[in-house]
Amino acid sequence: MQEIIVYAIILCSLVYVARHLYKAMARSADPCEGCPGCDIKKELLKNRKNPRSNLPCSRK
Repeated sequence: MQEIIVYAIILCSLVYVARHLYKAMARSADPCEGCPGCDIKKELLKNRKNPRSNLPCSRK
């Protein structure tokens, strides 16, 4: 019985780690990930000509 519980905990932890690694890899393409927005980005968004294009953001 104890072995089943240990294996379940290990499985849950592996799924948790794999999920977070997948999210980290998916977010690595977006330089502004996690950034709530800076004043420079807001100004660029306000002043750009094509509002539908992606705006590059510098990393902090």
